[in-house]
Amino acid sequence: MMDALLERLIERHPEEAEQIALQFRNNPVFRSICEEMEIAEQAMGRWKDVPARAAEYEEIFNGLSSEFRACLAHRGQHAQKG
Repeated sequence: MMDALLERLIERHPEEAEQIALQFRNNPVFRSICEEMEIAEQAMGRWKDVPARAAEYEEIFNGLSSEFRACLAHRGQHAQKG
């Protein structure tokens, strides 16, 4: 399941493939964010017939997506400095 999740993330963000793979394998916080994004996205689909509920999961997903991007940006800055 983890490999499938990693593959989906890389398919969605091919420009960040190397960084995603590195963080996913070495950063448990990043991996947790990715897993939670997956759960929220699945929940949005399950609740699509109840717009208010789907919107709650969309808000969660969007927050996690921001954390996901922040992790990639933060790590990228360190790579550029080092």
